[in-house]
Amino acid sequence: MQKEVATALHRNPATFSRHLSENTLRAQEFIEAAGYLGYKVTLVDAETDEELAAPPADEWPRVKKQIDGVLYDTAQAMPVCRTPELDGWWMGLHQTNEGQFFVAHYTRWEGAENFITLCPESEARKLIENCR
Repeated sequence: MQKEVATALHRNPATFSRHLSENTLRAQEFIEAAGYLGYKVTLVDAETDEELAAPPADEWPRVKKQIDGVLYDTAQAMPVCRTPELDGWWMGLHQTNEGQFFVAHYTRWEGAENFITLCPESEARKLIENCR
């Protein structure tokens, strides 16, 4: 069953199995696996009972950058959170399938370009708090 789910989700079966056995399956992988198995996972704010949803990846502009020989691509990574837009700028925190966090910096300013920076996990946790 694990191999079937991993294959359906376009994941390496051995890696998927390791994530399950080590309890390191990312939330998005869990949600996708549950969906494949016929379940729907929802998050509900404990204080307000409001249903929360991760922002769909296709609503964010695609940004790609190669850093130290590794290609970071917002279209291939899981969107984690997005900061509010302020003066035409905002940030989107993403996580690769390997677990590396990176930030896509977005702008609406004419002549300025979107770009990517790597983000240590400790800083990613701080950014997640600012996205709320």
